[in-house]
Amino acid sequence: MAQHYGAQWKYDDRYGWRFCGMGLEDCRAACLGMGDCAELSVSNNGCCFPAMTVCHGSERTSDVKHLYDAACSQAGDAAAPSPPSTTPSAGPAVDAAGAEVCLERAPEDEHWCGQGHPGQTSYTAESGAAVAARHGVSWSYREGSGWGFCNGATLGKCLAGCVEMGSCAELSFSAAHGCCFPATEPCAGEKRPSDNKYVSVECVAALNGEVPCALISGRVQKQEYKAATGFEGNCIEITEDVTSIGEQAFEDAHIDVAAIPASVTEIGKQAFKALNDQQGEALFVWGCDPCTGAWPILESGVSEGDDWLQDTVASHQFSCALLPSACNQQLGMWGRQPFGWRSSSPSNHSYDSGLTSKRRPTLANMSSSDMAPMWSPSSLVSAVTSAVLARRRGG
Repeated sequence: MAQHYGAQWKYDDRYGWRFCGMGLEDCRAACLGMGDCAELSVSNNGCCFPAMTVCHGSERTSDVKHLYDAACSQAGDAAAPSPPSTTPSAGPAVDAAGAEVCLERAPEDEHWCGQGHPGQTSYTAESGAAVAARHGVSWSYREGSGWGFCNGATLGKCLAGCVEMGSCAELSFSAAHGCCFPATEPCAGEKRPSDNKYVSVECVAALNGEVPCALISGRVQKQEYKAATGFEGNCIEITEDVTSIGEQAFEDAHIDVAAIPASVTEIGKQAFKALNDQQGEALFVWGCDPCTGAWPILESGVSEGDDWLQDTVASHQFSCALLPSACNQQLGMWGRQPFGWRSSSPSNHSYDSGLTSKRRPTLANMSSSDMAPMWSPSSLVSAVTSAVLARRRGG
């Protein structure tokens, strides 16, 4: 689970199991995604300790302790409602001209230019502070690398932050550390070679509803659209109720653009084999998780069948419409507690290291047992999907 937030899940010999490299909202989502979540002890260094039951202790007194109340009432005797959310308004990243901004991978041999990057000369401590606060991350200067967002920065939050600060040309992203470094102009360098570098591009027009696109919903079964040629606009937009794409589902089909949401976590063998008679290029536009800003396809969160793109000329864009408000509306209320963390909390020690890879806490694959009692999986998917589409299409 931690890998989907660009974070780490490890056992602390004194305090128990904890996530590190996360912002508060991601800590909350991860705790809830693991099942019963009652409380979190959150430090200011990007680490948090989850537990499945409430336990009052005397450890980690410098942390802020958060209690979860699914009934949206005050949590505990001394709990107070959490402060107003500083998350940004919902919707895709849009530049000054009103065009939606997507990301593409930079060439593999092109890396970051470091602290002397010409696209960072306009940045200051103040220029990114408010943006970072809205996204629940930090903004700071790192020797050798320059200005960046850290402490739980997902790629989607990085894209949004880069665009919100003005002109966004590229960013260097480290999923392992939850950090990214944006820039207002491109620069090919040799720094941070272990990062993934992305360049910004205008999203394909199909995402904005400017061209027709066929909606694909429900179960996408084996060979269901094999050799299909009648898609409106030669474009398909898979809706967020789809979690898997069957084997050879679109083999030999004619598709110029395929928009695939974060709900898709399985792509069958040869699902998109030999599109467009192996001649014209097919553009795949991958959507982020609207709650976290992470892309499953980039973080080993999608089971890819053998040769799923065999003999297809393909390019890829990454689109993100963050929608934290709709997600948070379904999460109940978190309160803050003055009590300390108890290192021997029994519900924390029942976790194990396997939680890093069990299930990704996204809208599509949460069962009712993964959620607080008041949650409805179908209503959560519906609420977020509807809001994303409405924002995107101007509804």
